[in-house]
Amino acid sequence: AFCIVLATYKLHDRVDDMLGKRDWQVRPATIGALFDIDGEQHDLSRARHVWQFGTSRLRDKDLDSITWGCLTKASMLCGRPDVAAHAYDVFLNKGMKLSAHNFEE
Repeated sequence: AFCIVLATYKLHDRVDDMLGKRDWQVRPATIGALFDIDGEQHDLSRARHVWQFGTSRLRDKDLDSITWGCLTKASMLCGRPDVAAHAYDVFLNKGMKLSAHNFEE
């Protein structure tokens, strides 16, 4: 998606504009990819912003294990293992199951 290219070049205002459009369907894979970019750029505050946006537009059941895995990866890459551990605790407390995708590289 074009918003992923924009995020790669840190054009966050344009990403936010795209994500905020009501006629554009936000997918968990897009949110996960944005987390991945934020982690690679060591920008935990941006990852948190995307998370707030994602949880406001998506239902809990739409946030799959891959999306949660991307959030925890971003937290780890940003030097915050405590945030990653908390995210996994929340994930598991919601009754969700880990998948093999969380451990593949």
